[in-house]
Parts: sequence; C-alpha cells; structure tokens
Amino acid sequence: MVSLRERMSVQEFDNQSEKQEFLRAMCNGEVEVPFENGGMGIGITEEDLVNAVGDAGGFGVYTGAMPAGRKIFKMDPEMQNAKNLEQMNHNEINRVAADFLKRYETRIRGINFMEILPSYAATRDAALESGAFDISLVGAGMDEKLPARMAEANAELKKKEPERELYYWPIVSSALAARAYYHRFAKRGKQPDTLRPPDGYYVELPKNPLGYTAGGHLGFPKNKPINPDDFNPEAILAGIRKFDETSPVVLAGGIAYRDQIKALLDMGYSGFSMGTRFLLTQESGMPDETLKSKYLNPNIGVVLDQNSPTGYYSSRLDVPYTERTTNTIRHAIKCCVDCVGDICEYRKNVSVSENTNYCIYRELIKALLGEEYGLFFSGGQIVVMRNDDVYQNEEGLYIPYVEETVGHTFTNDSPAALAS
Repeated sequence: MVSLRERMSVQEFDNQSEKQEFLRAMCNGEVEVPFENGGMGIGITEEDLVNAVGDAGGFGVYTGAMPAGRKIFKMDPEMQNAKNLEQMNHNEINRVAADFLKRYETRIRGINFMEILPSYAATRDAALESGAFDISLVGAGMDEKLPARMAEANAELKKKEPERELYYWPIVSSALAARAYYHRFAKRGKQPDTLRPPDGYYVELPKNPLGYTAGGHLGFPKNKPINPDDFNPEAILAGIRKFDETSPVVLAGGIAYRDQIKALLDMGYSGFSMGTRFLLTQESGMPDETLKSKYLNPNIGVVLDQNSPTGYYSSRLDVPYTERTTNTIRHAIKCCVDCVGDICEYRKNVSVSENTNYCIYRELIKALLGEEYGLFFSGGQIVVMRNDDVYQNEEGLYIPYVEETVGHTFTNDSPAALAS
C-alpha cells in the first residue's frame, strides 16, 4: 500500500526528459503535486532549505523576494539603496541558479515572488532567463504582464532547449483572483504563442477552517475584519474548477499535520505547501537559537499585526520590534532600499509620533540575524506545533532537519484530531 508520504513525493529523475514528462503531467492534472515549502522571503528559503526539501522528496521553492536582502543589510549605509538592491538581487539569482543547475539539474524547483516589490520585475526576469526554476509562483499583487512574459520566456528557452518548458502559478486567496489571471489570457484572443494561461494555482488562505492563521502577510487589508466565510477552501476550489477543470490547485496556510493534509486532498486539492514547519528546521535561514528562544517558547504567543507598512495584516510572534525613535527612524530612512515602494506607510509617516509602522525590511533581517528585536513571522498553529515531540530530544529543545520534519508531518495527526 502506498503511504501518504509516497503519494505526495516526487521520484528521482534520471534525465531531463523524465522530468519534463512529469511536469507536463502534473500541470495537466494527471498526477498530484509533491509537497512543497512556502516561499518565505528575505533569507528563509535559500539553497539549503530548497535542496533539503528536494532530498526529502518534495518540490523545493526558493525565495525571489529580495534574495540579496541579507547581504545588502550588512553593507555600509551609503550602499543600501534601491539601485544596488536590484543589481544584487540579479547577481544572487544568477549565482544560485548556476549552483542548482550544476548540482541538481533534473530536480523540480520553484521560485516565489512578491509582485508588490519594486524589484520584482527585474528579479523575475533574471530567474526566467536563468532557466533554473521550473515554476514561478507570483503573489502579493497581480502581474498583468505575466501571461505574455511567460510565453516569451518559453519561446526563448525552446531555442536553446526544445524539450524544456517553464510554468507559472498565481498565488491567490479567492476564485475571483484566479479567474482574473485565466481570463486575461482568454480576453486577449486566445493566442497561445504570445499569451500563456496559468499552469496551476497556489491558494493561500489567511485562516484555515480551524481558525489558524498563515504566517507572514495575510493578503488582507488592515482595519477590516477577516471573515472566514470569504476564505472557504472548498468554495474557492469549486470556483476555480468552473473555468479550469484540470490545472493543479495547491493549498497553503495553517497546514502542519497528517489529518490536515488528508482533509485538503479529500476536498480535491492537488497538493499542499507548508511554511512554519519548514521554518523550524536546521536548514532554514533562521538561527537555531532564535527558533528555540522565540518560536518554541511557550510563553510567546502569536498576534495579528496591523503595523506592517504594506497596509496588510500579518501574523507574527508577539515580541517587540525596534522602537520608533528619532535615531532609529533616521537610520532606517538613510538605509532605505525602497523594498515595498510608494505604498510604504513607514516612510510616509516618519514625522507622525503616534504612528506604529515599522521598517519591514530591516525588522525581518534583524530577526533573521538573531537580534533580540525584529519581526518574527509565524503561522498561528505554532502554539500547537511547539509541543510536538519532534522538537524535543534527551537534551531538551531540538531543531529537527527537514527529513525529520517531513517524516513527523506525514505520520502525526493534529492534537485537535486526536482529541475528537
């Protein structure tokens, strides 16, 4: 009998032809999608995590959201600017892509982008031109030029490698958003050579049916209550299937246990993605000591934060970030890399004393570097997960490797399921 893990894993391919055959079958809805990691940005899902997920049988997803963020943060303030960030992102994508192609040429890989970032288009193009990433996942905004850009990228690739193909999946939280991508192709005359419809959909929900939040930005404007009825996973899947009957639809947000995986597969989803589970691993970009002192600390809860300068809710650990003072504001503005562009409420409100926005780029990097104050994104289910035995050994708190995490996830049900 095939186990759930075997069912949701991908085989090792002997050559490029086998890999391409699987990708085509997957994007035609003929096989299920291997489990994948969420594209946690600015340094969490780098090469080590992507490769470890692949080693465990999954579909590794690299972060295309400011891949050079950690490096530019350590530079002199005079070097921290938008122009340098764009060039450094390009260089980092090229470096990582070359390594992936050299070491794991026939492994399936994805890259996750945030369309809202001013550096997005240049980083996206660098990734497409590298040919190292099979599937581009684009969220945090909608890229109206993506159907044309993907058709163009495939035409360019086929000149060099006729058997290869590049795919893209919009990251959405509603059937309406998925439909908008699909019909941007249809309304422009159904020209498959110049406009490519989505090859799948990545549905990320702010809250799962049990009420647990996804980690990080929730794609939902602040000052507006989150209505769970707006994010019913069954209704969203049914809505997508009205206009696209075959493409894979992956679910993300609040998934960490075997029973939760089974439930989404029973609904008809093609696969799933996890963020917080993979954050809590040896291979993630977060320091082990931070994972132990913050994420696995039973005295630290999770808060829905409205202080992100993007204007969206986010889910994070309830710990302090850098205090807004004249000096900290001055330093943040001096080192501004224009991470989220003109929407930045921190930059707009530097002179407003009662404003509570933080510089999101700096706070995320501070957390990543193990500093005491920073922005520690987390899914709400961390308060349950931290009690799992995979995070304990004879010496106390333990940070598992990806392989151990995957094994635990596929063989353990949630405490709620066990209690029922």
